[in-house]
Amino acid sequence: SKKLKTMIDPISFRKLSIEEKQNFTDEVYPMVKTSLGENPTFKPYIDPIGSVYTRLKQAAQAISHPELTSEINEGDDLRDGGIRSLKSTADHSVNRTDPAWSTAGQRVLNLFRDFGNNMADLSLAKETTAIDNFLGAIDSNPELKKDITTIQGDIWLQDVRDGQQKVKSGIAKRDASKKSDEAAAFDIARELGANIDKLFRYINMKIEFEPTPELKALSFELNKVIARYRKNVSLRATLREKAKKENTDKK
Repeated sequence: SKKLKTMIDPISFRKLSIEEKQNFTDEVYPMVKTSLGENPTFKPYIDPIGSVYTRLKQAAQAISHPELTSEINEGDDLRDGGIRSLKSTADHSVNRTDPAWSTAGQRVLNLFRDFGNNMADLSLAKETTAIDNFLGAIDSNPELKKDITTIQGDIWLQDVRDGQQKVKSGIAKRDASKKSDEAAAFDIARELGANIDKLFRYINMKIEFEPTPELKALSFELNKVIARYRKNVSLRATLREKAKKENTDKK
């Protein structure tokens, strides 16, 4: 029937990504606010969308910028300094006349060669793994530990250990807070979806029982936006099905 045509179409809000949920609200919120925002009947349905939307934007921002904490930066500087100083101590030791020094220095240099002389220049994650392996090799070899003591490198080795510890604890904290930020954004998005749904259902009820040209016009414009997002959702579903089928066919 023609009457249904004027209704707002359903939107699978929960199937949208966090980013799409923001973009969708970005488009529809100004439309309803401009059209009905000052209307006392609709205001209680529209205002909550605005405030929840603001909270979602803040939560999403926290996820997309998991800033490196100062703890990670300090730890990284400390271990980089330790690595570079230990290597330069070993470099100098090779040229010492005392054979105990030069042999120890050479063995420490061989260790650097095995694990990469540029450890301190790797990306955060790669450097963390490399240093774990580097320290593991030292700790499982009493001779090497003695060599480092011989060339007076213990102080630098300690810096590497302390720095590594700081980096790992900082990363663990950052990842934990990212997880809770994601959970918070998910909850807020669910609340936003419920508020949008409540408003759309209310508008549809009004269109059904007290239709006005402005409500019909608003519904028409909203449906254009909704159609675009629904297309994204169904396209994703199609791609997922296709991928699933290809995987099954491969088996």
